Amino acid sequence: MSIVPITSAGLNALEVSWFSALCSDDYQYLGMPDGALRSSWEHCSQIVQKSEANGFRNILCPSSYQVGQDTLSFVAGCAPITDNINMLAAIRCGEMHPIMLARTVATLDHMLKGRLTLNVISSDFPWSKRTKPIPLSTIS
Repeated sequence: MSIVPITSAGLNALEVSWFSALCSDDYQYLGMPDGALRSSWEHCSQIVQKSEANGFRNILCPSSYQVGQDTLSFVAGCAPITDNINMLAAIRCGEMHPIMLARTVATLDHMLKGRLTLNVISSDFPWSKRTKPIPLSTIS
């Protein structure tokens, strides 16, 4: 049996992260919708702030096809209201042009002072398959 070393500095135990309900989560109990839990800036940013106050090191900000908060905009909004928690932003390949995504992610990382982490989700959106850019003259 081989031993897998722990490589996270200062982390010598299991780490549990939390989840901000950007896409949906309007159920406190299975099958019983609660309108107060619907995805909104107020509700979701409270989840982030309470998670940070309770000592969580990371929080997942998901991406979904469902109606809800935009992940990268939400993470940007959390920069000035948090100090320590890492924002694990889910990004789906193909939703943004790669160069725009890179610039957005770099800006967010500066805003969060290095507390941005990414969860890259594969997809079959066109940008993730394209090998060359579309000429601007063909876009109407």
